[in-house]
Amino acid sequence: MQSETMSNEKSSRNDRGLGKKIKSAMPSGPFSILRATFNKAMRLVPYRIKYGIATRLRKSKYPYRVIRDGDVVVQVGAPKDILLAGRSRAVNFLRLVGSGKTVIVEPDETNCAALKSFATKNKLSDRMILRHMGAWSSPGRLVLLSNPEHPATNILKVVQSARGEDDQEPNYSGAEVPVDSLDNILSDAKVATPRLISITANGAEPEILKGLAQTFTSTVPYVSLAVTGTGYEELMSELDYELIALDDRGFTFKHRDVDAKGRASH
Repeated sequence: MQSETMSNEKSSRNDRGLGKKIKSAMPSGPFSILRATFNKAMRLVPYRIKYGIATRLRKSKYPYRVIRDGDVVVQVGAPKDILLAGRSRAVNFLRLVGSGKTVIVEPDETNCAALKSFATKNKLSDRMILRHMGAWSSPGRLVLLSNPEHPATNILKVVQSARGEDDQEPNYSGAEVPVDSLDNILSDAKVATPRLISITANGAEPEILKGLAQTFTSTVPYVSLAVTGTGYEELMSELDYELIALDDRGFTFKHRDVDAKGRASH
């Protein structure tokens, strides 16, 4: 995983929360134990309490602060352990779009089932377009390595291999899943140009961005990428985006043709 330092960090807004600060100050082993303990404890907290607090804390921070009632937002990746812990971007986006839509792309069947059940129970289904598949640069089938104990670490085998991490951990299982470009997924969903695209995909972010060529012909004001690879600032600069904030998953970028109020200049 890359260092969380980028050339423009000092000039960018820092909206990273307590969890990121604790993670940066602790060894990975103790932090993993602390995170697992927190996640289990939060499962016992009622939805309205934990997400009421979570959304309230996040709505003034990036990337959540850019969302307006009626917007279309895209979230790639929706693991159930994060969902049950009250830290799901998908759920916070669903709560913030109001009369809009959140398109959620998730390849793991159990994660999809958990989110669908959660949204139905909490009257969020009418705001959600859920696609049970992986996001990639083109249509096909790829092997997803899944960890039932910590779904947030699920990873596509091709990404793991590209990192030189060919040894599969014993608690992961592999299965083929359908994948497609976000261009195709959004076209099928028949939604307007998203205001925000958030990608938290454990290293697949560059390939997923390649599958947005058609969508990017219309100005997507904001893109948020998780900290799972290197060179993201340079990659986004080539797409005419500038880093504006460090967020709770990684980095939020704004298109250079978008003004201070988030409106495209053309």
